[in-house]
Amino acid sequence: MVNKKQSSLLKFRRTPSTPTTSSDGVEPKFLTTDTSFGHVVTMIALRFCRRITVDIKTENRIVVYFGLIVFGGIVGDFAPILCRAFMPIRTTKDSYINQYFVKIGWFWTLFLTLPFITMTSHVMSSFVSKEKAMTDAGDSSSTEGSRTSRIKEVVGSLVTRDTARMVVNTIVWYISVNSFVSIEKTVGSCSVTSASQSRDFCLKKGGSWTGFDISGHTFLLMFSTLLILEEVSIMVGWEPFGHHLNAQNQQFLKSLKIGPNKQFIVFEKMSTMIRVNFMFLTIFVFLSDFMLMQTALFYHTMIQKAAAGLWATFCWFLLYKIIFKIDIFHQVIKPPSRPYIEQ
Repeated sequence: MVNKKQSSLLKFRRTPSTPTTSSDGVEPKFLTTDTSFGHVVTMIALRFCRRITVDIKTENRIVVYFGLIVFGGIVGDFAPILCRAFMPIRTTKDSYINQYFVKIGWFWTLFLTLPFITMTSHVMSSFVSKEKAMTDAGDSSSTEGSRTSRIKEVVGSLVTRDTARMVVNTIVWYISVNSFVSIEKTVGSCSVTSASQSRDFCLKKGGSWTGFDISGHTFLLMFSTLLILEEVSIMVGWEPFGHHLNAQNQQFLKSLKIGPNKQFIVFEKMSTMIRVNFMFLTIFVFLSDFMLMQTALFYHTMIQKAAAGLWATFCWFLLYKIIFKIDIFHQVIKPPSRPYIEQ
């Protein structure tokens, strides 16, 4: 049964504009989902992925993150020996997960998120209404070419506006991490006076560096996770949306005697890749949470991690809750979409 949150996301009308009844007055019933074993297993996996991503309120997740940062910071600063009791596995700075996941975390964020945004945007922007489909069925070949060009133009425009969010996110990430380095260099000092140019140079000369090193790892892990959760929120109503498209397509084919629904064709073509992409994004979120726990317990001071967490939360809130929702920016940047179909 669809809950209130899902029903608000599934913005389509269920009552067809044209009655579809058989000759004996009985409304036809259409199968709206695949019942094969592989599909059922996939749906179970997707349900698990949604449970640990979009089903958890972002605000609650942020509270947990800050609780972890404060608790881990206190334990790490004043009783580091107890950290092993809470986290028996410690990843070192030279570990594979730190070198090839966290240090290039923004690359993985873009690598996984951009295809997801592009594919879901393509599906959401390629719907053809029933009336337009019926009109197009009688169009000439010349009109077919012009219609295809218009569709490609519209799709290209919408995809560009969707991916523009990640361009803005990348600019914010780049400015933030470089600002952290500048702040540390500005306020930091070395015990060896002649080696105060940078932290690395100071340590190389045998000195000890004292400064405010805002945790870049904490910022990256939190900011990436929060923006990914915003982008994958479309998955809350994705499968019911697909069921509705399937039923509508069968209605088009059997009752209205016209060609297949374009949006259903695009959905079928993209659905497997979107589901796999969503699963990989879920793995990314899981690994990010694990590495955030490592950082909270073993690295940086509580103040340094709290400052990074506050900045990550502020950037997420400013972008996704304010800037991306302002009408004046909608011609350039489109807010995250939700399943929608027009009949």
